[in-house]
Amino acid sequence: MTPNGGITWSPLTNLPDADVFDIETPFALSNILLVSTSQGIYKSTDGGLTWYQTYTYSTKDLKINPLNSDEVYGAVNELNSYQVIKSVDAGETWSTVLVLPDLLEPVSIDISNTGEIYVAIKSKDEVIIYKSIDGLKWKRTIFKEKNVKNVIIKIDKRNNEVFLLINGKVYKENKKQIVNIENE
Repeated sequence: MTPNGGITWSPLTNLPDADVFDIETPFALSNILLVSTSQGIYKSTDGGLTWYQTYTYSTKDLKINPLNSDEVYGAVNELNSYQVIKSVDAGETWSTVLVLPDLLEPVSIDISNTGEIYVAIKSKDEVIIYKSIDGLKWKRTIFKEKNVKNVIIKIDKRNNEVFLLINGKVYKENKKQIVNIENE
């Protein structure tokens, strides 16, 4: 946290002794912060001075819908069941919207400026991408890649182009398939 535009910094306190994976700030709700951790999701309503837990299972990634800052999605591991969860009240309560096949872990979520939700999931030799317009019905695309170690999905909010970072290579969706940017 920085009170002076980044000149000095201080740690956020009262968070659990857990790995923090992500922090989100709903732009319409200026004092609210959400963090995803190895012990669940924590929320602050006072800019990070105090925190309380709103979800109890390990959560890797959080994303806020740019069209509705009350709508938040998370990629979670609930007792070795990998899921995507959704909140419609700025992170107070959560419900499961997508249960993934065994041993497939959601690792990255992003939401376009039109509200399309993308979830990237890694397995040993492929990346599975789930896409939804409403968070209820999902379409799946499989991207073959050997020895997948890390996956990040990002959407350019200016033009809704979807990018994947897989094992240090960058790929771009072209609506028919995902292509390697280096080959374009």
